[in-house]
Amino acid sequence: MLMQRFRAYFTRSIVPRRRNGALRADVLRDRLDEAERRVGYCGRLVAGWQELVAIDQAAGRDVTAARDVLRSFQTDLEVAMTDKAEAEKDQAKMLLDLFEGANGRLPKTDKELNEWLASPAGQAATLFAPASLDRWGNVGRS
Repeated sequence: MLMQRFRAYFTRSIVPRRRNGALRADVLRDRLDEAERRVGYCGRLVAGWQELVAIDQAAGRDVTAARDVLRSFQTDLEVAMTDKAEAEKDQAKMLLDLFEGANGRLPKTDKELNEWLASPAGQAATLFAPASLDRWGNVGRS
């Protein structure tokens, strides 16, 4: 019995950072923003190199090296798009978790989730910035 209490106490005092939705929301939002920037950057590189390859090919120049570089940029773009899709999926899961935590159930439709996110309760759940937690669970002291 005493061991169960100690285990429960230490679990509550050590794990809050992992369970804290706001910290997770900020990290996921930053990750998605970075993934979107990277997709845009890689997309511009691919488009530029495709144009250069087309110009050089029309001029009758050897484009083998340029095509290799283009393939490399296309691979980077595919990786960036995959990262963005994973970040979007993780963010959607986090939003579902927030809805479930606030309402005690999963949303029945996407419309219900979107309406909740637009409501003051949904905005408060996704936008607040928590104070730091120390290892003993005290808020505002480290």
